[in-house]
Amino acid sequence: MTTGPVLHIFNPETDFALGSEGENFTPKANIVALRRRLALLPSLWAKDGDAILLLDPPQNAALPVSNGKGIDLLMLNELRGREFAAVRPWGWNATLRRLLLQSGVSEELLPTSAQLEGLRHIAHRRTTIPFHEAVGTPKEMRPQEMTDVEDIMDWAANHPGGYLKAPWSSSGRGVRRALSGEKTTLRRWLIGTLRRQGSVMVEPDWQQSFDFATEWLMQDGTARFLGYSLFEVDAHRQYRANATLAQAEIETLLRSHGWSNKAVSLQKAALELIIAPHYSGPLGIDALFSPSFGFNLCVEINPRMTMGVVNLLKNREIQPI
Repeated sequence: MTTGPVLHIFNPETDFALGSEGENFTPKANIVALRRRLALLPSLWAKDGDAILLLDPPQNAALPVSNGKGIDLLMLNELRGREFAAVRPWGWNATLRRLLLQSGVSEELLPTSAQLEGLRHIAHRRTTIPFHEAVGTPKEMRPQEMTDVEDIMDWAANHPGGYLKAPWSSSGRGVRRALSGEKTTLRRWLIGTLRRQGSVMVEPDWQQSFDFATEWLMQDGTARFLGYSLFEVDAHRQYRANATLAQAEIETLLRSHGWSNKAVSLQKAALELIIAPHYSGPLGIDALFSPSFGFNLCVEINPRMTMGVVNLLKNREIQPI
């Protein structure tokens, strides 16, 4: 168990940072605004005596209450000389490692460059391919990775309503649908995405009726199930909000559509085969239910903190991790 103060960081740009080369990623203005607005989100699970790093100059309206805890708020230039037992960001990436190292945080508390490269590999959406193989998803419903513009355009023409996804992105950003009448816009997006990230993931339209996630903790090569979250997305699969339902209510909904412990066991086995040997920390698997095709056990894998885990912590349905 970790003893001593922990440094917490809310850095929602981490998925995009993993998709960039090098250690100098700069997030877009809307992501910086989100980061500033929710900078004190870790106060929901931080303990008395911990610290939260503010990556941006604070604004009064952006700082929520810290539930009366004795939590230090620090800027990067205030880290040198401070001792921490651990550093727990929303997610790790090379840019954050560089910033912390340059600010005097002990290298022993940071992942190595090799570990970050492994995390980058895991965070790529192609990781869903072996996952679907492991859980036995029908071949025609599995995602594919493609690298040629014309091949992808042909796929889109043959899969109306299907999804095209940038390999590294989050909350539905970097996702396009195969819709008629948008060929020029889609081609432009494909060219840019292939130039920046090298490939595009494509997957058929599951025609889902609702979206949910299973939340996990990867530790010592094993996957520990934490709970469920139910969330809303728009037509482009961009994240909107988590539903405020208790675990029992979500599980009742899932089981009413045929969910079983076997599904959780399949996910756990796939995680321990593909992810757990290479990553430790919180993780969420986005999933969905389709009246036509059943459960999609893996829409996305997010090897980082998630809003689903935040809700579990906020509702005290799990202990701080």
